This record gives sequence, C-alpha cells and structure tokens, in this order.
Amino acid sequence: MAFLSGIHTTEGLRHRNRALVLASLRALGPASHTQIAEHCGLASSTITVITSEFLAEGVIEKVQQPAASGRGRPRVLLGLRSTFGYFAFIRISSGMVEFSLMDYRRVLMDRRSFHRDPQQTSAKTFGLGLRQQLVDFIARSKLLPADIKSIMITSKGLVDPDTARLLWSPVFADEPLDFARLFRTDWPASVILLNETCLSAHQVIHRSDDMVQGARHAVLSLGDSIGLGVATLRDGGEIEMEAPAFGHLPHQFDGPLCRCGAQGCLETYAGFYGILRAAFDAPAHVIPAKFIPLDEMNKIAVAARAGDRRHIFAFRQAGQALGLSLARLFSLMGPMPVHISGPGVAFYDLLQADVEAMLDQSLQVRLGQRPQLDLLSDERALVFESAAEVVFRRYDTERVAVRRADAATGD
Repeated sequence: MAFLSGIHTTEGLRHRNRALVLASLRALGPASHTQIAEHCGLASSTITVITSEFLAEGVIEKVQQPAASGRGRPRVLLGLRSTFGYFAFIRISSGMVEFSLMDYRRVLMDRRSFHRDPQQTSAKTFGLGLRQQLVDFIARSKLLPADIKSIMITSKGLVDPDTARLLWSPVFADEPLDFARLFRTDWPASVILLNETCLSAHQVIHRSDDMVQGARHAVLSLGDSIGLGVATLRDGGEIEMEAPAFGHLPHQFDGPLCRCGAQGCLETYAGFYGILRAAFDAPAHVIPAKFIPLDEMNKIAVAARAGDRRHIFAFRQAGQALGLSLARLFSLMGPMPVHISGPGVAFYDLLQADVEAMLDQSLQVRLGQRPQLDLLSDERALVFESAAEVVFRRYDTERVAVRRADAATGD
C-alpha cells in the first residue's frame, strides 16, 4: 500500500490515519465523531481534521438520524458518500459471465449475466465481446466511464495479478488475455484480475476466528477444473493470497491427456472430464469436452449411488487422486484447514472416503495433525464478497487515503 512505505514520515502517518477512518466507516456505517474515534483509536482532534478533509473532498457526507425517542433534534452522523465512485465486477466462469455494479457505500446497484458460447475458444474474440458487454452494462445505470473507479475481474486459470493478464485458462489454453489493455481505451479505471479460488480463501480467513499471524486456510474448488487458493494472515492483518496450479500437479506419469497439453495431471482424474472419462472408459488420449454439463455429472453420480461399479470407480479414482495431492500439499506447506467448494461439492459424498483414506497415509496425519475438511455451499457469493472486500480496501488505502487534503472532488 502506498501509505505503508512512508509510515514513519508525517505524510505516511497521515495516510495511515485517513485509511483507519475509512475502515471504521466501512465497519460501522454512518457513525458519530465519537464512535469513529473509539473504533480506530485516534484522538478526537485527528478525527476532526480527517473528517473535515473527507467532507471537502466529497468522500463522506453528513447523515441525519432521527432521535431515538422520536422527539428532539436528529443526530448528525458521518457516512460514506455513495456517489463518490462506482465499481464494476466481472466474474468469468465456465458457463457464463456475470457483471455487477456497486457504489462507494458498497451497495449493489445492478447485476446481469450472459451465457458463454462453449464453442468460443478465441481469447481475442471473447475479450472484444466482454468489453462491449461492460459498456452496455454500465450504460444501463447512465454512468460515464470516468465514474467507474475500478474494474475487478475474477476467473479460474493462471493469472498475473501485477499486469491483469490471464496467462492460461481451460478454454483459451495459453492464448493470453490482457484485461488492462482491453479496457484501457474506454475506461480510466484501475483493472484488477485475481484467481477466484484465491479470493474464496481470502474470504474464508477474513471470516474466521483464526486471526493469529501466520494462520493459513485453503479452498479447494471442484468442477470442470480443480482449483486451489491459499490465504495467509500476515503482519498488520494483511491477507496474502496465492493460487498454485494445483489441478495440474503431476499425478501419474504418462497418464491421460490434460487440457494443459501434459499427461497425468490431477485434473485428468479429479476434474469433471476426468470422472466422465473413467465412467465411460473413454480413450486416455482424448479430452471428452472442454466443459461437462452439470446434468451429465448428476447422471453419473446417480448411477454410482445406485451401485454401478464403473461409475463408482470413477469417483473413487478421483477421491484417491485428490487425497494424495492434498497429502503432498501438506507435506510442503504444513497442515491447514481445507474448505471444499464448487459444483463438485454435490458429489463429495462419493469422494470423501477415498480422500480421507489417502490423507491417512501421510506423515502429518499419522502424527496426529489431521487437517480440518469442510464444505462451502455457495462459491459464487464467497467470491463476490471477497472481491468487494479487496477492491474497496485497495481503493481506500491506495487512492483515497493518499489524496491531498485540498484535492478536488472525484479522482
């Protein structure tokens, strides 16, 4: 963050204090001068200076709250000004693209979804269509491009968060998609691209009671692809995120063909297309499909639960591959809670016994360090909550907190 590098200077301290006031207003909602001071631990005089600056800049506004008794003068509170800026969110999933729009108070203003054409495998064509969809979506709210302060994109696949480039994905393979460049001509907003399983892990640790420095949580996403996000709590409450290419961890030498072009990746056993391939004994050198419809997976699961031996084997093989890969992860990074998400949660009962049996073979579990495993039902909501948390925290600390007191309203 911009203010952290100079935190021991007068200007750096000012930036930090401004960020603390913004964080308090986000946590409290409209609040009194006294409530803000108590929440962020700053002197009353400091709060007065900072809130006066924010009022002049248009960041916050005065909000009248009726007296509790219904009689007497209303209280004057301070709250974030909704029109100070607007924030666009784009979630790219296997079957659709979802657009969301929030104001500066973090109120959801609009949402719209588009189904993806499964035959569309050109990153360039997809990007151009995405840009037009965003233009049309923002126009629905009668906003100008300059009103949008940040565009957050979440996706599965291998991403470079520093440059907002999608480096590899199941659909586009290694054809990159540069989102910063894609939106640069139409939108002056900052562009953020993050792996969505990473964001799930961020939200899990953000919600947890395990707020000790160094605490680490992982989210394992099961679906067409296998994703892993790991979040670690660092000094000062910062959450560090990473998304190793877990689904492409080598599982078996010279195994089935993976969408990444290699053979024997974890995904070829535990991804939906890996389970389908085993259930129907499809050739190992052929990928059945880019994406497997959920209805098709439901049919395989129904047959497995009814006792079909081939379909049972497909899920057992997937569970064994997942358990072995998690054991390897714990050997390298140490045991940590693992939260399982994604559409594959619906079939976890068919995987669980074999996942746990393989974990039982690992040294950590034999030493009594069995990791906690639980299920997350709503991956979509988890990703969106985390994306909003990251966007507003970044914007507050890296843009608003470092503004000069005499800055003009707006950005």
